[in-house]
Amino acid sequence: MNRVGVIVIASLLLAGCGGGSAGRLAVYPTTGKISMAGGPLVGAVVTFVSSEGKPSAIGRTDEQGVYHLTTYEAQDGAAAGNFSVVLALIQPSSSSPASTDESHAAGVNDPLPSNSHSGKGQTGDNVLPEMYTSAASTPFHAEVKSGGDNAFDFELK
Repeated sequence: MNRVGVIVIASLLLAGCGGGSAGRLAVYPTTGKISMAGGPLVGAVVTFVSSEGKPSAIGRTDEQGVYHLTTYEAQDGAAAGNFSVVLALIQPSSSSPASTDESHAAGVNDPLPSNSHSGKGQTGDNVLPEMYTSAASTPFHAEVKSGGDNAFDFELK
């Protein structure tokens, strides 16, 4: 499994820890748009990775490149704090049984439950530049606040 896959799966597993609401941090609706080459980046997994030990939040972009983050329950948002924004866009490999059309039909727009993984059972390669796939190298950062507008748009170069 490539490094991106490990990071995405680890983020999802961390987001899914803790079955009840006791001990959960407050989360705030967090959304935004991801674009590349002037157009929306469709089907990308967006992960907010905390630099402060807060739970990660994850979402997936729709046909307009818009994402809504999930921490505990579908589209509930992210905890307040500072985050590195990590992106992945997994395209099925040629040996993968699912085609791009099949993976799209499987629900690119479906919200990701906090205990799921992003690949819908697919294997493949991340097609985004490596700098966007790691919290250590991403140029994208966000500060989620307890009040106000938590909308973060990012343009990949």
